[in-house]
Amino acid sequence: MIKLGYAETDITPNIPLQLVGFNRADNTSKGVLKPLLAQVSIWESEDRHCLITIDSIGFKKELADILRNKVGNMLKISRDKVMLCFSHCHSAPDADNSKEYFEMVCRNVLAAVDSAAANTYHVSVGWDNVEVDIGVNRREDNVSLDKRAGILKVCGLEKEESCF
Repeated sequence: MIKLGYAETDITPNIPLQLVGFNRADNTSKGVLKPLLAQVSIWESEDRHCLITIDSIGFKKELADILRNKVGNMLKISRDKVMLCFSHCHSAPDADNSKEYFEMVCRNVLAAVDSAAANTYHVSVGWDNVEVDIGVNRREDNVSLDKRAGILKVCGLEKEESCF
């Protein structure tokens, strides 16, 4: 039997910060088009695992390990059971350059972890691959393109119509 808990949190800064992922003369943010999010899923069977997706190009290993340790301590699991997945967003704040931003992300992610852990439900899970035409290989010397997309379907057992 598998249980899943899920929560989402806003990690958009409320002040201009240096952005990372591109190079301009001035990389300071000028406004917000869409909010940046972090999403937390906690999976429980015999063990507990946590997957966190973050709208960012990524964190250095040191910062990633700090966040993974905090989440692991909160869930009473080792950090190797906490996975961070970054959207590779090219217009997100540089967490390595702003201690305040990184600390805000940690606070908001930990609140989402707490919410996800408090609201877990029994689910059924299915996995498959489908062929899609969403990728483009722009390299001149390589025409190979993997057209597979992984599909994960998660449905709550209490209410059959509640699929994610």
